[in-house]
Amino acid sequence: MVKRILNYFISYEFREGVIDQLIENFIPAVEKIFKSYYVSPAEIKEMSEKGMLIGSHSIDHPVMSRLTNEEQVRQISESFKFLESLTTKHNNVKTFCYPYGGFHSFSNETEAILDSFDCLFSFNVEQRDISFNDVSQRPQALPRYDCNQFKHGQVKLNQTGI
Repeated sequence: MVKRILNYFISYEFREGVIDQLIENFIPAVEKIFKSYYVSPAEIKEMSEKGMLIGSHSIDHPVMSRLTNEEQVRQISESFKFLESLTTKHNNVKTFCYPYGGFHSFSNETEAILDSFDCLFSFNVEQRDISFNDVSQRPQALPRYDCNQFKHGQVKLNQTGI
C-alpha cells in the first residue's frame, strides 16, 4: 500500500521528501543498506568489462506514464549516458526495463522515445515467455518474468529441460 501511494498518488514534487522522512524515521544505517543492496558504478563497469549486457532503468525510477514527454526523454537520455560512461564500447547495446512495469507504467510515446534513442528492446512486467511476434511487433514492451516469483536457485525449465 505504501509503495502504491508513493508511486501513484503523491505528486513527484513531494515524493522525495516523504521518502526521505520515512527513511530517516524507520531505517537506521541507510547508507550501509544502500551500499550492500545496490550495484555500484565500479561494479557496473566490472560486469560490462566481463561481457555482461547492462540495461537502463531510468534515473529516478518514476512511473514513466506519469511524466511529460520531455521528462521521459530526460530520464531515458540521462540513464543511457550514465551507462555509456561506465560500460565498454562492445557492450553499448541500449536496452531498458520500465520502472514498476505493467502496461500502465509506460505509453506509446515512451516506446517511441526509446526507439528514437536506438534502444534495441525494453522489458515490461508481463509474466510470460517472449514470442517471435513480441520481438517483431513490439520490441519496446517485451514480457519478462519477475525474478522475485522464483525461489532462490530455481528456474522455470521448458519442455527440453533448458
